[in-house]
Amino acid sequence: MALLKTPWKLRLPGTTKPAGNNETLPVPAAHASSYWEPAGAGVFGLAVLTLYLQPLWSITVRVPASYDEGWNAYHAAAAIGGGMLYPSREGLISNNYPPLSFYVVGALGRLSGDNIIAGRLIALASLVAVAGNIFLVLRALGAARAQSGFGALLFLAYAGAFFRGYVAMDEPQWFGHALMTGGLVIFLRLHGRIPASSLGFLAPALLVAG
Repeated sequence: MALLKTPWKLRLPGTTKPAGNNETLPVPAAHASSYWEPAGAGVFGLAVLTLYLQPLWSITVRVPASYDEGWNAYHAAAAIGGGMLYPSREGLISNNYPPLSFYVVGALGRLSGDNIIAGRLIALASLVAVAGNIFLVLRALGAARAQSGFGALLFLAYAGAFFRGYVAMDEPQWFGHALMTGGLVIFLRLHGRIPASSLGFLAPALLVAG
């Protein structure tokens, strides 16, 4: 007894034409990743946040986290008060940091009444700025938004896990990194959009200022 082969017909969604045996059915787009990526980023972000709880809590504590804080607060006061930032070569102390951070910390310290707390706030804001600049650099290099965000979070996780002592500490290092990575962002995102002379001045100026 011969079997009767009947071609099956399947109507595609949104069409009036049935799909035959030799037609390839469209594969529905996988929407699962669109839900898992934000969820994973949120969980990762919360995990990173736990690394910063102690530094955030200690910002207003009036106990120096390191002898560096007193050294930097002294130079911030000297900068804003017209004192000497860079001693002579024969002096017993030295200063190898660019002057800009001391003026910024000194100005905020004059408003807040405490140069160390002002320096901690600027250091924390600078760390966040570095993470934001990493995101912008990755975007400028062609990475997707989720990948760029993961890169920024990964940097924050690394800094919080291995350099927690420098998080929200009155120290000019993160301020310099924020300026230098900002110069890189300007170079990558404004290249070809503004005159080369302006770009050639602005981006190196931030690199040098840092």
